Amino acid sequence: MNNINAIIMCVVLFGCILAAFWWTRKPGLRDWLLVFFLTGVLANVQAMFYVHYGLFTHPYRWWPDVFATNVMFDLFYFPTFIVLYNVTSRHSGPKGIVGQAVLYAAAMTFVEWLLVRFTDLISYDKWTIGTTAITFLTFLLLIRSFMSWLRRVD
Repeated sequence: MNNINAIIMCVVLFGCILAAFWWTRKPGLRDWLLVFFLTGVLANVQAMFYVHYGLFTHPYRWWPDVFATNVMFDLFYFPTFIVLYNVTSRHSGPKGIVGQAVLYAAAMTFVEWLLVRFTDLISYDKWTIGTTAITFLTFLLLIRSFMSWLRRVD
């Protein structure tokens, strides 16, 4: 197994551990499933847009003949991470929600920076690490805001 496959398998394992954490939280399971699938769809559409316009590429990805994006990240890891953020921030106030979003975005941005710097999983063309941080933070807060609104309406 080469280094890239080992990294992908570590990310998959970490994602499975995160998924096990939120699957055991029975209250709110419907909310977590909604967050997971909504994030997966939106992240994949967003990534297809970014790749199509040449902002970044995924030189190494699963099913390259089918997808131009990293489907493991867009459809599994990122949604699981967003669910974890929603689980931990569910009972937080506005400052806690924003603070946690900043911490989660910083952690995800740091991991992506490592992947860009030391692997061929992501290649920035017209993209920067700052854009990544802002995109992650915006995505976290938008999904969290949508779920807060949905809980009030429901």
